[in-house]
Amino acid sequence: MFETPEQMQNRLFHLAWLGEELPEIAAQRDGGWIYRQIAREAAAVLAVATEYISENELARVFMDARGTLSADSPEEQSRDAVRAAWLDTDALTSTSWVPTQRTPEVPTRADGGR
Repeated sequence: MFETPEQMQNRLFHLAWLGEELPEIAAQRDGGWIYRQIAREAAAVLAVATEYISENELARVFMDARGTLSADSPEEQSRDAVRAAWLDTDALTSTSWVPTQRTPEVPTRADGGR
């Protein structure tokens, strides 16, 4: 599940705060916990950033394949990507795509009965 940009920003601000507090806390006798906390939070930031990178690359491949990456601005790229996805959805829901229901062949007798 993706975080919002605001949630990611909050993580980064907290990580920066830990960095600011590092010299003071690490100097304390029991200050080693801050290194573990920094490592834990940096790993979480890395995981979220990696998800966004993967999603962005997938979107770029999709838009490039659809020819929508030629738009001038990010807004146009976004609009074109939505339009392309909508067209793909329309293609999937068209009546020509829906298979017809097939009834099993039941042999009939010469007199018309089954």
